[in-house]
Amino acid sequence: MTAVRSYEELEGARDREVFFRAPRYRSDAFTALQVGITVWDAHGRSHACELLDVSTGGVAVSAPGLEGLAVGALLPRLHLSFDQVAAYEGAARVASSRTDGTRRILGLSLVDGPMNLDDVLQLRDVKNWSAVGNVGSLATRPWQVAGYTELKAMVAEVRLLLDEAQVQYAQMERELPWQVVHGETATPARAQLVERVRQEFVQPWLRAIYACDAALRQSGWPDDPTAADGANRMREFSLRLLQPAFLQGPIVHRAATKPLGYPGDYGVMRMVYEQPFEGPTLFAKAMHQCGWSMACTQAVRNRKDLLRDKLAERLAEKRARGQPLRVVSVAAGPAQEVYELLRDHTLPTDRVALTLFEQDREALTYAHRRMQRVADPRTLPDVKVALLQDSIRRLLHDPTLFAQHGPFDVILCAGLFDYLPDATAVRLQRQLYALLEAGGELYVGNLVPENPCRWMLEHHLDWRMIHRSREGMCALAAEACPQASLRIEEEPERCNPFVVLRRP
Repeated sequence: MTAVRSYEELEGARDREVFFRAPRYRSDAFTALQVGITVWDAHGRSHACELLDVSTGGVAVSAPGLEGLAVGALLPRLHLSFDQVAAYEGAARVASSRTDGTRRILGLSLVDGPMNLDDVLQLRDVKNWSAVGNVGSLATRPWQVAGYTELKAMVAEVRLLLDEAQVQYAQMERELPWQVVHGETATPARAQLVERVRQEFVQPWLRAIYACDAALRQSGWPDDPTAADGANRMREFSLRLLQPAFLQGPIVHRAATKPLGYPGDYGVMRMVYEQPFEGPTLFAKAMHQCGWSMACTQAVRNRKDLLRDKLAERLAEKRARGQPLRVVSVAAGPAQEVYELLRDHTLPTDRVALTLFEQDREALTYAHRRMQRVADPRTLPDVKVALLQDSIRRLLHDPTLFAQHGPFDVILCAGLFDYLPDATAVRLQRQLYALLEAGGELYVGNLVPENPCRWMLEHHLDWRMIHRSREGMCALAAEACPQASLRIEEEPERCNPFVVLRRP
């Protein structure tokens, strides 16, 4: 904290005598203004000059045609204007003269009094504020777009729903006991509160955002490039009306602000898996549950269950044969499906080798702490967990990255392909497929185009993913591995399927 001194303790300049000099402003400080400066010599001839800098008492100019003037010479007239408003009109005297390359630069002092620069600086500030495209600029109106009547009405209704919920939940929070709203203990009252929020707020909110998604698609978004400008303006429209309330939900806030620099980090995934009713206020908890309850979010939990169950089935098969199970999870995040496999489906006699690959150190640290709790060598002596931290770039360009850990029975890649273009997706599938043993399976997940949350994801979370049809997923897999047998595995929301590549 900065120490505050009394006026008696304040000091001025020391060690030399200092005289005040009015501040000078370079010409580039006035780029928003049209500057005009003309001088007249003793013979009445006018000379247009270039302003280099200015203060209340003088100017520096580049002065073609005035090369012969000596220091002390009087110029009977100087006119300086900014945006055609006169700042000075009067005589000037040559105070200095120098050469800069081919230019003659004159320092001119103002004879007929100081210039009023305050008005000029204020004019500059007003012009600059308008020029930089501030968020509140009335001139640009980035939210204004013709048409989209149905979507605009829907967004307005969502705003009314949010406003009403904030008022009512604030009152409810004041009147209910703290432990009912914020406590962690399951009680009938808390269960009733959560259910009430779900019925009267979360469900209407979900219906509304799905309707917004459908309404925007009527314009051709997201596939028609000609719809992009209108969609971007509608994004600004809904951001202005809805985003402040949306961001009160912790899961929405983290997904939108991306504190680790990328979308869908392990913190978001933790909330998706484990925290349905979080937030500092009742409205924040309600908004959090909205994000937690979206179809795409439920699909993430569903795909985790699907992968866990497939791993459990494969583990049972290996157990019956007395063989070890080898699994690698690529872009593992918190590795929830692996954690639940070890916690709920693994016996002390099972032999399991798990490899978790992730570029985010924080995600691996979190996964490591959890794996230590369920993969205790005292209870599961033959379960080995290897954690690899490296970049996605190396994953894409180094086919030997997992060589010492394979071959694998199962390779999981639940979310990475949502961000990979087709050519990269083909190359990575080919690399991973080569790591499978005979009968092994590679699970590649992808969101599908009919995902009803895309408006919310892209317009309010700035979370853009490559959506692929089931046919498109299979086509890429067939191109990468023509010898593989392919099938589609669906999760219940039918929003985030897997293409499964099985090695003969």
